[in-house]
Amino acid sequence: MFGIVFLFCSALMLFANNRYQGRIAGDLKLKIHSENGHFLTEKIVNNLLIQSLDSIENTLNSELNLYKLEYDVSGHPLVEEVLVYQGVEGAIGVEVIQKKPVLRLYIDGDSKYLDSKGEIMPLSSNFTARLPIYRGPWNERLKLEVNQLISRFSASQFWRDELVGLTYKIDDGFVIFTRTGGHEVVLGSLNRLVTKLNKYEVFLRAAQNKGTVKDFRKINLKFNNQVVCSK
Repeated sequence: MFGIVFLFCSALMLFANNRYQGRIAGDLKLKIHSENGHFLTEKIVNNLLIQSLDSIENTLNSELNLYKLEYDVSGHPLVEEVLVYQGVEGAIGVEVIQKKPVLRLYIDGDSKYLDSKGEIMPLSSNFTARLPIYRGPWNERLKLEVNQLISRFSASQFWRDELVGLTYKIDDGFVIFTRTGGHEVVLGSLNRLVTKLNKYEVFLRAAQNKGTVKDFRKINLKFNNQVVCSK
């Protein structure tokens, strides 16, 4: 008896699978998730999807490979994650999460972004993000340290408002440029980073209260327990 039931269920599954494979895929429903504006466009994603097919819509399910479609889209340098699925009614859903740039880089005579994962991200002709700028030397050590810095700045509303740019100098180490005072703030190494950034916040608020924000151009935080200001 069990064998008959098993054969019957297997036949139903085979019938359902053949029926599914013979159906036509439905409409394509594409959604691009972005926090900084659309570097990716629907046209770009559509072109990635049809690299091996003339069209997604009106294609037999038997000719669709959802994993292959995900692979084709995920290979784009502006894509962080992608999910391709088929709904109950046959529609093909494509969800794309765009990479998030956090810093504009001018390095080695070229311009690009640093993304939220600390990786290099190319520019897009479709949109330009307004971000702090880094100009200066570049290597793997500096990449890690710049990423550490920008992660700290991104986590603070004060620094998201204040940071204009940063660089690295042989003599001074890391130097950041601020918005309110137009200051050149020398951080040096990343040792005691939180303490240094807190010192600048205290200094800026005190200067604002005294009306002396614009009195100094360079603020040096490299030294322990002191803030050295120069005009």
